[in-house]
Amino acid sequence: MNKRSLILRDYQIPAAEYALKSPKCVLAIAPSGGKTEISIFVVEEYLKQNPNHKVLILTHSTNVLLNNYTDRLNSLNLGFGFSTSYDPNVNVHVCLPHVEYKIDGKYDFIIVDEAHENYFAPRMQRIIKKSKPTKQLLLTGTPSKFIKEGGYDIYAIAANEISSKWFSKLKIELIASEYDWVKYNSDNEVDKSFQFKYSDTEKTLDMIMERLLVRVKTGFNAKEFNYPSLITKFKSWAFTYNKIGKTMIVAKNIEQSEMIFKILTDKGVNCVLSTSDNDPESDNMVAFNNNEYDVAIVVNRGRLGYNDLDLCNVIDMSGSHNPDIIYQLMCRVLRGSPDDQKFYIKVTPKDLKFMGATHISTQLAVQLTDRNFLLQYSGGNLNRYSIPVLKKTDKTNPTPEKGVVKNETRSYNKNLGLLEFDYDVVDTFKNVLHDLNNPISIYKMTTIADVREILGLANKTTWTRDKIIASAMGISLEEYVNIQA
Repeated sequence: MNKRSLILRDYQIPAAEYALKSPKCVLAIAPSGGKTEISIFVVEEYLKQNPNHKVLILTHSTNVLLNNYTDRLNSLNLGFGFSTSYDPNVNVHVCLPHVEYKIDGKYDFIIVDEAHENYFAPRMQRIIKKSKPTKQLLLTGTPSKFIKEGGYDIYAIAANEISSKWFSKLKIELIASEYDWVKYNSDNEVDKSFQFKYSDTEKTLDMIMERLLVRVKTGFNAKEFNYPSLITKFKSWAFTYNKIGKTMIVAKNIEQSEMIFKILTDKGVNCVLSTSDNDPESDNMVAFNNNEYDVAIVVNRGRLGYNDLDLCNVIDMSGSHNPDIIYQLMCRVLRGSPDDQKFYIKVTPKDLKFMGATHISTQLAVQLTDRNFLLQYSGGNLNRYSIPVLKKTDKTNPTPEKGVVKNETRSYNKNLGLLEFDYDVVDTFKNVLHDLNNPISIYKMTTIADVREILGLANKTTWTRDKIIASAMGISLEEYVNIQA
């Protein structure tokens, strides 16, 4: 294999220079932004300046992520050697953090990949304490934990700062489930005490299939669509999942993932299950990455740096209302080119007020494609930020004033906060200004109290459909009813 030199894109160079100067840098970079490329460049430049120093690169706890990093190193003509076996004759060691017992001696420079998950874990802190590095580089797509913690140099490259040629077209769909987890929600997540029932899981997957079938059927001409012999194929789960492209289904826990796997297997779907219980070495994920399966069912492995340009769909059945997690899952299908059409499908609770909460949380996740929001969001400080709506001007009857007839106008926010997502995410957030006073803005202010109430974490209240929409529009229920009238 011919190895090539590492050449950074123009926008990556300032990030690399910043990381080289900082003793404790967080690189918060969007998918396709080049976290791996920048970190390798930084290592090479660092070793030119410090040829006798040792560098430790810690990827996340799956072999897929380790292999992704080492494959990239192997493809490049680099000025340093590396090893995954602690070879004392090379400067750079790449390993998984769960083998901390093998990590011995001092490292001058430590790089932590997927740092939002990895860095604050006890074992990672033990490694850092033992290694005593003078320099740290932390790679992440969601820096909220570091913003909240403070004390880090954060350099961000958001999706709206990167050319759209590096991104697929992404559509976001919300589908109601059969899960009734209203009473089982804490800290924006479905509580661990919630029991996922087999019948509810099967019905939910059936509802997802109905939406997928619509997409599949539009790919046929009228004759094929109505031809009787295809009817059974349209009802075939295996046929449908094969037609929509490579799909990842993300579960809340292992129990739910096993239910999903059994249901899909019974329906004849070519699928694989990969959890810490059944796939500790991530062999199944490697097989999925190599296109041996149409569908992979995972829990955490879906959002931890999984990089696969062939992945077309993420179906999120986790119930998470955490914008960081939703964004991380979206990013699995944001990589690609504008010629690719990919989908993030978010399964909502069946309770109406929680459907609204899912919309809000998903909109907040989309906002992480914007640099301003990415650099300010600390995981909970929603009170200063916005959810999308449109502004509209209402014209009333002309009123005479000193002999002049005028049209008096009143502005209100027309609901887009509970929309069905169906747009190019990157283009939307590049082209729309985030300014309440701008007439084309799709933003309005919300508060953490509003979100907490909708999530059922504040005072009990009865939510109707009209009240949720009125809340998303930023007007009173009475005003909304009058508008409809």
